[in-house]
Amino acid sequence: MFLYQIEAAAGTVIYAVIKSPVGNLQHTLVDVSQYTGQFLPGFDILEQKQMSNGNFSFNLFDSIDHVALAVDIGDTNDVIKWYNVCFGFHRLIINT
Repeated sequence: MFLYQIEAAAGTVIYAVIKSPVGNLQHTLVDVSQYTGQFLPGFDILEQKQMSNGNFSFNLFDSIDHVALAVDIGDTNDVIKWYNVCFGFHRLIINT
């Protein structure tokens, strides 16, 4: 795990970068508890773009529904256990 700390006029942002057991995949966790800026340091507010229907669009994320990973045959249970231990994730099995 690597920790990075960035100081800015609006406070401090701490990033923790964690390597997952899946290939070269890394997860970046961001602590903004000591930061009051509207955007993270180095990012600027985008101008609103008016669309043809009169609405405005920022083209930004609102939420993430799910994450899918492709793992080698036989590694699924180990990867699920790692995500459970490190992040508290649980496998949700849905049969339709």
